[in-house]
This record gives sequence, C-alpha cells and structure tokens, in this order.
Amino acid sequence: MEAIENQVGQAAALRSAFDDAAKDEGSAKKALTEAIDAREKLKSQRDATDLALDQARKTETVRGQLTGELAEVNRERVKAAAHVKAQEAVADAQRNVEAASNELATRTDAAQAADAALVDAEARLSRTQAIILAEKLTEGAPCPVCGSHDHPAPAHGMPEQAGLTEAFRSAQVQARTASEARVRAESELGNFRMRLDEKKRALEEQESPERTLAALEVEIARLEGDVAALGEAVDLDAMAEQLAQLKLKLTEAEAAEATARTAAGKAETDLAGARAKLDTVIEALPEGLRTPEAVVARREALQREQRQLSEALEVATQQDRAAGEMLTRAQEQLEAAKRARDAQQQRVKKAQDDFGARLAEVGLDKAGYDACKAHFPTLDADQKTVSDHREGLIAAHTTLQNAIAACADRERPDLAPLQLALADATQTLNAANAALATARTDVSSLTKFKESLAAALAETERLETETGPLRGLADLANGKNDFKMTLETFAIGAMFDQVLEAANMRLDPMTRGRYRLTRGLEASGGRGKRGLEIEVFDINTGKARPTATLSGGETFIAALALALGLADVVESLSGKIRMDTIFIDEGFGSLDTENGAGTLDQVIQVLAALTEGSRAVGLISHVGLVQEAIPQGFYVRSTPSGSRVEERTGMG
Repeated sequence: MEAIENQVGQAAALRSAFDDAAKDEGSAKKALTEAIDAREKLKSQRDATDLALDQARKTETVRGQLTGELAEVNRERVKAAAHVKAQEAVADAQRNVEAASNELATRTDAAQAADAALVDAEARLSRTQAIILAEKLTEGAPCPVCGSHDHPAPAHGMPEQAGLTEAFRSAQVQARTASEARVRAESELGNFRMRLDEKKRALEEQESPERTLAALEVEIARLEGDVAALGEAVDLDAMAEQLAQLKLKLTEAEAAEATARTAAGKAETDLAGARAKLDTVIEALPEGLRTPEAVVARREALQREQRQLSEALEVATQQDRAAGEMLTRAQEQLEAAKRARDAQQQRVKKAQDDFGARLAEVGLDKAGYDACKAHFPTLDADQKTVSDHREGLIAAHTTLQNAIAACADRERPDLAPLQLALADATQTLNAANAALATARTDVSSLTKFKESLAAALAETERLETETGPLRGLADLANGKNDFKMTLETFAIGAMFDQVLEAANMRLDPMTRGRYRLTRGLEASGGRGKRGLEIEVFDINTGKARPTATLSGGETFIAALALALGLADVVESLSGKIRMDTIFIDEGFGSLDTENGAGTLDQVIQVLAALTEGSRAVGLISHVGLVQEAIPQGFYVRSTPSGSRVEERTGMG
C-alpha cells in the first residue's frame, strides 16, 4: 500500500508538473497567436497608410497645380475687370461729351437769338430817339448830337412811346445771361473732352485680355470646384511620420513574434517530457487511472476548455479594440466638425463686422442702406433733375433782380407836367448849345486821349493774346487746372504709376489676386499732394479703399510689394543702378498660415522667385516656417558673454 501511495503521490506530482507544462504550452501558443495577429494588423495598417500617403501626395500635387492655375486665372480676371471698367469709363465719358456738345449747341443758339433780340431792341430804341431829336431840329441851329448846322436827312415817322428802354435793358440782360451760359457750356465741354482723352489713354495703356470676364468667371468656378472636390488638405509630414512609426512597430512585432515562437517550441518540448514521465508512473497505477486514453481524454478535455476560453478571450479583446478605434475616430471627426463650425462662425462674424464698418464709414445704418438701395437705379436721373432745377432757379432769380432794378423808383408818368418839363428842357438845351462850343475843345483833347488809350488797349490785348498760351501753360504747371495738380506732382504721379504697376506684379501672387494698388486723384483728409495717395482695390468687394483698412499682415505684404516694385522701376530707368540684394527684417509673424503655409507661403514663393535671377534676398525672422524655407543661413545666439553666430546649412 505504501508503494501504491508513493506511486499515487509521485503520479500526482508528475500530473501537477504535466499540467503546469500544458499551461505553459497554452500560454506560449496564445502569445504566439497574439504576436502573429499583431504583426498582421500592423502590416495591414502600414500598407493602408503607405497607400493613403501615396494618394495624398498625388492629390496635393494636383491641388498645387489647380491652385496655381486658379491664381493665374484670378490675375487675368482682375486685368479683364479693369479693362471692362476702363471701357465703361470711356463710354460714360463719350456720353458726357455728346451731352455737353448738345448743350453747347443749344446754348449757342440761345445766345445768338438773344444777341439778335438785343440788336433789334437797340435799333428800335435808337430810331425812336432819332425821331424825337429830329422833331426839335431848327434850320441853321446846330444839331444837339453832332453839332452840324446842316440837317440833310432828318429822321421821320411816329416814335414808339413806351417800353423800348425796358425792352433794351431786358434784351441786354438776356444776351449777357445767354452768353455766360454758352461760356459755361464751352468750359464744361472742354472738361469732358479732357476726361474722355484721359480715359482713352488709360484704356490704351491697359493690356487687352485674351478671354472675356464671363469666360474667366466660368473658368474660376470650374477650378474652384475641382479644388473643392479634392477635399481638405492633408498633412503629408504627419502621415509620413505615422508611416515611419508603423514600420518601426512592425519590426518590433516581428521580433516579438520570433521570441514567442521560440518560447512556444520550448514549452512544447517541456510538455512532451512531462507526458513521458507521467505515462511511466501511470502504468503502475490502478486500471482506471493508468490507461493513456483516459489520461489523454482528460487532458484533451481540459485543453479544449482552455482553447474555448482563450478563443472567447481573444474575440472579446478584438471587439474591445475595434470599439476603441471606432470611438477614437468618432472623437476626431467630432473635433474636426467643431473646428469647421468655429471657423465658419468667425468668417460670418467678420463679414458682418466688415459690412457694418463700411456702413458706419459712410454714415448709414442697415435701415438707411436698405432705403438708399431703392434709389440706385434712378440716381443719375435724379442728379440731372436737381442740376436742371438749380440752373432754372438761378436764371429766375437773375430775371427777378433785373426786373426789380428796372422798376425801382419809377411811377406811371403824367403827360402835362412832362410837357412843361419839355419846354423847360428846350430852354436848357439852347443854353447847353451855347456851352457846346466850349465843350468841343475839351472833346477834341479827350478824343486824342481816347485814341491813345485805344492804342494802348489794343497793344495790351495783342500782348495778352500772344502770351495767353504761355500763361495758360504756366497756370497748368502751377496747379491751376481741374485736378489742382502741379507739373511736379503730375511727373511724380507718372513715375508713381510705374512703381504701383511693378508692385502689383509682386502683390498679385502674394494675395492670390485679391488686392491691387491704385493711385487716388484726391488727397485724403486734405493732407498731402493731390494725386499721390495710394488706395487698395479689393477684388472681393469690387471697390477701392484706404490702405489704413488693411490688416497687419496685409500691410506688410503691400509694403514689401512696393519696395520690390520701386527697385524694379529704378533698375529699369537707370541701367547703371543695380539692386542685387534686399534685406527684409521681421514682419513675417503678422502673416496668416493655413496648413502651415497660407499667405506666408505665397510671400516666400515670390521672394524665392527673386533669387532665381541675379538677386540675393536676406530674411531676418524668428518665424519657424520662414526658417524652414531658407535653404542657407545662420543663427544669432544670445549668450551671457555676448551674441555669437552659428552657421546653418540645409533645411530646418
């Protein structure tokens, strides 16, 4: 019995060792299976990421090409819009010239009719006066007009009695008013013709677009649709980093699989040894316990149960992992949606603030703006109605004042007192004739003085006629013109136009065709010289606005474009001057970035294009993206002992 008990104890110990070996083998195989699954999963993730990265690179290449094409078409659209606007300005100026020509013709006809009426009124008044004087002539007595004692052809007829003087004065006023109106019409026509010539010159200076504005709009819509179809931009560097991490994890997983495979082989060998020892002892055990089939059946039953539990655990682990990944993706999508919503809300708020600020600039609120919009279609007609009414009112006031002046201190005359006064006047006239002889001497001297004065006046008129063009040219050069612009300002403005044109060639790609610098004809706020102010034409609003409304980054870009444009113009006008090097100190931090680039990337591309020729560009900046874009350079390090320079080559 003691031997059986010892064998049973030994069998129990061996069975325990066998069970431990079986557990170790199951754990090793499970670890091997998990390692294989992990390796396969990482391999699938690596392949998928590699494929996605390759597709993203192709997509970003296409996006870059489309963005370049879109920028080029936008620049062409700006030129086309400017050309259309110039054509419309020429057409408007032509219509103004035609209207002014018609107005001048009308005023000329009116002036000629008024002059004819004045001549007729003067002739009627003179004839009546001559008839009245002729009735008083006495044979042998001197004429009160010419002093002659002979009266060969005195005037005859019935004199008109009333209204001739008033008609003559009224005709004088009307002739003078009509003449002034004709002069104003001539001046207005000259101004309109000058503006038409300016608009035509501006149109001729512009390059004629190859495509129409409508065709360009269709092309822009197509390109924007193609860019939108590509979806959101992808961070290629992040994807590349993710791929590198997956490759590193895959290598680690393959090493872990090899380790697990070795451990599984060792556990299987240990299990075989434990089985041999157990079988040797089992043969000495009772019938029910020593058969290999019973032991194997029991062991296989336990192993099946263990495998079922392991498989159930593996399935649960995989489900838990999949659920975690789905949760992570859902959280990322939620965050992306929140960021998109916040960005859109910011755009809407900015657009509303800009609209409100523009209304405040012109002194309107929303209700006032809506009320004014209804009058936009009839604005020109309303302005013309007001102008016509104002001119009619001025003419009516002039006629009224002349009538009041003509009727002042006048009453309807009584003929009886007038006849007595006429007799007295006749006596006075006879006395005056006696004094006529004395006065003739004075008249003779005054006539000579008049002749000398007339000669002096003629010489003065001749000199004024000869010097008129020179004095007019001097007035134009001194700013006495419609634009109140001196010759110096005009010359500087012409040079300034070249600088702005060169600056716009730099500004266009840096702002993706949105902004264009233009020269204003009026000085802002009454300060500065007229015609030298800079305005910014915004393609998004279709209007020009002051440069003070630009943001910090936009102001930096405009200043940079002006500096580059000035350098180009100086080089083009003087072959001896070369500006081969330009240094830009800071300002990049004010530029916006989008996916790490944005406006900053456009500025860097323009500066990089300068270095493709014979120019060198030096950038001084602490912005990381700018430092990454500089192929060569150096760092300035601040130390307790002073600053020192460190050389840097390559990217980063």
